[in-house]
Amino acid sequence: MITPALRTAIAALSVSITSLVPFSHAADARNYRELILADKPGAYWRFDSIEECCTSSETDEALRANAGDKVSLAEAGPRPPAFPLFAEENTAADFSGYERDTHLRVKDSQGIGAKSVLRFDKGETITIEAWVQCPKLGEGRQAYVVGKGRTGLPGTTSENQNWAMRLRGQGGLACAGFLFHDRETQGEKGWHRWTSTRGFQPGEAWHHVVVSYKFGEAESIRSWINGEEVKGVWDMGGATAAAPAMDDDEVWIGGSMGGAASAQFPGKIDELAIYRAALTPERIALHAARSGPVPTLLPVPASKITEKKSEALPLPPAVIAAEELPKGKVRVQVFEFEKPADQDVGWASNDSGKPAKKAESADADETWSVLPKIRTDEFS
Repeated sequence: MITPALRTAIAALSVSITSLVPFSHAADARNYRELILADKPGAYWRFDSIEECCTSSETDEALRANAGDKVSLAEAGPRPPAFPLFAEENTAADFSGYERDTHLRVKDSQGIGAKSVLRFDKGETITIEAWVQCPKLGEGRQAYVVGKGRTGLPGTTSENQNWAMRLRGQGGLACAGFLFHDRETQGEKGWHRWTSTRGFQPGEAWHHVVVSYKFGEAESIRSWINGEEVKGVWDMGGATAAAPAMDDDEVWIGGSMGGAASAQFPGKIDELAIYRAALTPERIALHAARSGPVPTLLPVPASKITEKKSEALPLPPAVIAAEELPKGKVRVQVFEFEKPADQDVGWASNDSGKPAKKAESADADETWSVLPKIRTDEFS
């Protein structure tokens, strides 16, 4: 444990201890809750208060999260001595008890066109932070920490993702991710997905993850893991200045896409906060403070990093046979690709060229499969 005397000595001597987040600066807060509320989040769920299968928000009672019957809200979260700003009995939300359909739901009670702390439009900044414990994360899996839209609820579309923070499995690491769909483009090109190029090894350790973005300014994307800033890349539709999709769909914590197993968070989440402003790196470092070693961040192998996807799909047709016919005609046999007629949530491209089971693929952001077929044309 870092004692007050040791903190004073570190400050006085300006000693650089790379294995520690500067916990000495956290002395201005009596506990973690006060530290977060001082930065004025729009919504903040601590997962400590349980009432009628709900967990309350510290900022607005209307933002209560409905836990259903599958999320456990009584599991151990970050606790002392490793996390001295937390209570001895601090609890977190655990989403790992069931294979799917395990998430918290928060209603956006404001109607379309009304102002909501949960909705973000072009020119507005969102910052999302949470403590996460992720025991495992498969390669290519996109596990939702929290997201607005893309719930699959009746009356909604599969492309109404206003925003989301996720963890993505890459090269054996868990990387920070941010996702939204713009409201100007349909299909894959309308998805804008950012993933950090460094991450942590999944396991029992707790990690502090932050993503911040100003819609309309692609270069504004920033992320921190355990108080350390991490860089990343955009893929799918790439960086954009377009406005995000926006409606009154719910916010889901720990899941998405109708409760799909591929989107479900495979561990625990605690102290989830959403801000309508950017936080300074100094404040983020305070939020990430701990006593003891900080888990090492590792780079994703270059071969595992997904850059902006090719926009050449569907692939051009390929001539595989041709024969001359009477009367000067030619018959040409063509092998080509087409989209499936069903484009419901969760269709995913895969190496076989066949449609994956809905919403169950490792990377369900690929919203359609390329399906091969052979057709025959005749030309004069």
